[in-house]
Amino acid sequence: MRIGTTTVLSGLPDSARIETETFETLEVAFVTLPQAELAKGAVGSLRLTRLKRFLALERYGMWWCTPHFGASEAQAPPDVQYLLWQREDGRYGLLLPLIDGDLRSFLAGSDDGIRIGVQGAGPAGLPAEATLLAVAVGDDPYALSQLAVSAAARRLGTFRPRDQKRTPAFVDLFGWCTWDAFYRDLSHDKVLEGLQSFRAGGVEPRFMILDDGWQDADAKTMFLRSFRADTAKLPQGLDGLIAAVKDQYAVDIFGVWCTLQGYWNGVDPEGEIPREYEVVTNTAGSPKGEEPLTRHFVHPRDVHRFYQDWYSALRSCGVDMVKVDSQSSLMAFTNGKFGQVAAMRAYQQALQGATHVHFEGNLIHCMCNGTDVAYNMASSMVWRNSEDYYPHKLESHPNHVFLNALNAMWASTFSIPDWDMFWSGHQAGAFHAAARALSGGPVYVSDRPGQQNFDVLRKLCTSDGRVLRCEAPALPAADCLFTDCRQEPRLLKITNRNGPIGMLGLFNCRPPAEPAEVTDGLRPTDVPGLQGARFAVWCHEAKTLAVLKRTSRLSVALPPLGHEVVTLAPITQGFAALGLLDKYNGPAALTWHCVRDDGAFGAEVRDGGILGFYCEKEPSEVLVDGRAAKYAYEPTGLLTIRRKPGKPVTVILKP
Repeated sequence: MRIGTTTVLSGLPDSARIETETFETLEVAFVTLPQAELAKGAVGSLRLTRLKRFLALERYGMWWCTPHFGASEAQAPPDVQYLLWQREDGRYGLLLPLIDGDLRSFLAGSDDGIRIGVQGAGPAGLPAEATLLAVAVGDDPYALSQLAVSAAARRLGTFRPRDQKRTPAFVDLFGWCTWDAFYRDLSHDKVLEGLQSFRAGGVEPRFMILDDGWQDADAKTMFLRSFRADTAKLPQGLDGLIAAVKDQYAVDIFGVWCTLQGYWNGVDPEGEIPREYEVVTNTAGSPKGEEPLTRHFVHPRDVHRFYQDWYSALRSCGVDMVKVDSQSSLMAFTNGKFGQVAAMRAYQQALQGATHVHFEGNLIHCMCNGTDVAYNMASSMVWRNSEDYYPHKLESHPNHVFLNALNAMWASTFSIPDWDMFWSGHQAGAFHAAARALSGGPVYVSDRPGQQNFDVLRKLCTSDGRVLRCEAPALPAADCLFTDCRQEPRLLKITNRNGPIGMLGLFNCRPPAEPAEVTDGLRPTDVPGLQGARFAVWCHEAKTLAVLKRTSRLSVALPPLGHEVVTLAPITQGFAALGLLDKYNGPAALTWHCVRDDGAFGAEVRDGGILGFYCEKEPSEVLVDGRAAKYAYEPTGLLTIRRKPGKPVTVILKP
């Protein structure tokens, strides 16, 4: 196959139809397979032209996504949903398996090359043909991913890319989830105790999620009985709890957890729900090989009404958002009864429609990392980007951050990736907090009452509980795209920006059982799109300031579970703004900053704290809110001003 003058891959069946479309500056080829090929279940023996190395994001289990690396097609894992490869000529190629009708495709490595797998046909059988693969090649891996997925969105018409959707309100607020605090053993009093402990520490959540354990569900069968709450745990009802929370604490957005099908095994066939909605029973296992299990779920043709009624009931109790779990389990519920993709589309349309009607789009998709969910996200925005955070498995923590960074290469094109909750008071709490601070996604913890680390929490948000968040999702640096930093002595580097200011997060993702320090380097060019010739470089953990030219290198050494957050601020006429130095993502607090016509440098900061600037020479005068102010100036060029948090601060530095 050729795209323009470039040969991209070989090995497609002769009967495949290839159509090339242009999206902005990118040509994308869409591959349509006829029924005879679809019936084989796996077709083609694709060879990636001039392959040097690849990143493959594999769906594992039914729910999650994980990166794999290799240098030959045979090394690709068995259920790939995104495959980016670097070519020997320095360019990049991309394969995107797609959905069409009742079908989803995936890629799988073999000794003969990469095969296109086909899954999900319903009882009506296979269609006459299906478009199941997008192929593109480009010079920039980040632009290639974004534009190719956007082209697929236009072609499929079932979802929208991230830049065409609205960010829900909860994403900009600091949050708390009850899951790792209480698991299912929650209660009215425990929730209030948790919120009181945050208040006592001086950092209050502005949104919260009441996780699994609150519903009227059978703990043995895992069936949902009704839309009501468990009155043994919430004797004042869900509405009583929410009223108490909102009356007494700073929570603006109250969320609840549920699963896509109601509860883990669906709805109770003897409960209230089958009286109002058509319910289907299925005892088949999933196409992924899980054991057969009896499940009951609302028929796809009735699920829109089901969701509108359910979420209307929740809204009447004061609920403002939902976290919807176990979404990809729908393939097990529907297997043999309905087409996998068509059923998921009906459920997603019902879920997203009801969420926008009743909760203004405040929704987290969870256990959902399949193309049948991703490519049906027409309006929803936030997608759990990795498997769970496991506080009791120390070895899981570097892996958790690594998975989120690499998975974001795909997920960031259609969603705001959610890196999950964490414990601030954990041994790895600061490691996770630094990653969340740069992630561009929601920041929320699951701390148990009295076990928070408030020094960590204060670094994440302003004094009014708003998260200091980059506007775009974090992505791995280019030299980490094809490197397994869990195995090789390299630091994971994640990149982001706050307007013109670059951000780098560096993480030692080697297993904690291997107590080896890792030394690596960073350059301003690690941040895609960062403009400037010279940069003021602030290292948050080391508390050091350096000046780097664009291609200069700074060495960083980190112990196991070590991290560093680096601000790279372009220097303009001898000045640069660093933001709040006592925050992980301090530049996110800058409202504006520039050199004025009179040569003075001005900035406004959203909150007080330790305000930091780079000044090549000590200013002749420093004004804070129009008045001469005390400051500290160091030989490195670092100028700091301390102000009590609570209101915005305007600073003028006169040369």
